[in-house]
Amino acid sequence: MDSGTSAHRRCNRSPWRRTLEANESTEDVLSTLRDYLATLTPAELARLPESCRPGRIKAEDDVEYWMFRLAQLITSTLDENTDAVLAQQMLNVFLHAIVQILRIHKSEPAPSWSPSRTLPFEALRPAARRAAISHVDRY
Repeated sequence: MDSGTSAHRRCNRSPWRRTLEANESTEDVLSTLRDYLATLTPAELARLPESCRPGRIKAEDDVEYWMFRLAQLITSTLDENTDAVLAQQMLNVFLHAIVQILRIHKSEPAPSWSPSRTLPFEALRPAARRAAISHVDRY
């Protein structure tokens, strides 16, 4: 079994996935994602390129941004210093987070757009939409 598949299975069994799926607000999702990132040690994060080490997660667009960066990393040629399993695990958590955010927005009554809200699913970058759709299709 390849490392990407085993990382995907670990995320499916992880408490992070269950916690994210139980979140009822986007702020809860962001908080859960912050908690997840706090569990990663500086030594673990050092095994990723600096451009793929998530900083503070302040808003929903940060989740999309880091999901996109991690997806780019996974699909590129990795050097020997990059921990592909960690990158895949992190991508899976970010994917679960964005899917939960989309579910929450879908269940909201009469969404109205304002500058303080994330754009609707249709406004996500095409690569982010494809990643979210393929992630949901697996379940």
